[in-house]
Amino acid sequence: MPVPGDTLKISPHRRERPVRVLVHVRVNAVAPGITRTDIHALSGQPDRPERAAGRIPLGRPGEPDEVAAAIAWLLGADASYTTGAVLRVGGGL
Repeated sequence: MPVPGDTLKISPHRRERPVRVLVHVRVNAVAPGITRTDIHALSGQPDRPERAAGRIPLGRPGEPDEVAAAIAWLLGADASYTTGAVLRVGGGL
């Protein structure tokens, strides 16, 4: 009977029996808020992050490095037991 995290490895060689292999998969996500990036200029609204700052509880748009730091943490050893998480990097929104 399969258990969560199990996968069945099927061999391309027909004479080999399938082998059950335990796979540890972590699934997490980062949900960035309004961040200063080129996407706003490309969409024709280069000042959008600054215009939105008044609606953001921390009073400013995010920086790409702040979003990258959250991703790096999720990929690192400090988050090795973290799964099913959605990290909001949105200044409080």
